[in-house]
Amino acid sequence: MPAVGSTPTPLAFLPSPSSNGLQLGPIFLHYYGMMYVVGIVLALTIISRRWTAAGGDRDLVYEVLMWSVPAGLIGARIYFDVTTPFDINPHTWWGPLAIWNGGLGVWGGIAAGA
Repeated sequence: MPAVGSTPTPLAFLPSPSSNGLQLGPIFLHYYGMMYVVGIVLALTIISRRWTAAGGDRDLVYEVLMWSVPAGLIGARIYFDVTTPFDINPHTWWGPLAIWNGGLGVWGGIAAGA
């Protein structure tokens, strides 16, 4: 039985990766950005197949995607800026827009993209 106030040792854990992206020449690709692209492509593939199988027009899927993906990214950034105002660079006018410094909130993306 552990002593009072002690923290039990976890049975297992996943350490953080040693790198958070890939360097391709002058461009650094973050893993989370690549996962956004993978998620969008998978969603597009699954939805377009199911929609056409149900008799829908495939072009409608692309039209909805062209509006919902940017809206979701903008909503995710707005949510991040509103909920974490101290993480924004106050010394530049583009601080709230600097997505290359990270900062997207999933709840804002769901609210705006859906």
